[in-house]
Amino acid sequence: MVVGGFTEELKSRVSPARLWKAAVSDVHIMLPKIVPEFVGSMEIVQGDGGVGTIKATTFTHAVKELSVVKIIVDEIDEEKLYYKYSVIEGGNPNYESTSYTYKFELSEDGGCLCKLIGEFKTIGDYEPTDQDKVLSKEGFITTFMAIDAYLQANPNECA
Repeated sequence: MVVGGFTEELKSRVSPARLWKAAVSDVHIMLPKIVPEFVGSMEIVQGDGGVGTIKATTFTHAVKELSVVKIIVDEIDEEKLYYKYSVIEGGNPNYESTSYTYKFELSEDGGCLCKLIGEFKTIGDYEPTDQDKVLSKEGFITTFMAIDAYLQANPNECA
């Protein structure tokens, strides 16, 4: 088993509350709207958005590596703007487990600093390829940047 991951800090001029709403609490509504070329749909399969909630994301044909991915909410704190979830179905078949954590904080300039942590454990002695690493990290950075750009262009959205 190989254990690994990444940590990334991303900055935005958008407030933490708006980013939280778009990227966490209303993500099932916002993501298909913001990146329809990649996300066909996102739905809450079970739960109310809190711990234990299961969400399913159906990707378009543009995302060749994934079809449907299901996640479960592990931790959520709306006051501290902290969110952690694990992939439970449809992720990298060589990974035993994968989890992602977001933390949104107010930056000195009034915008937001988003801390993203991705963690994984592989099955057996599988060594993640460069493509595995790029897909897990760059996919989230690209999605964050798309959400950020959308919110900046639409200041009344998620206000």
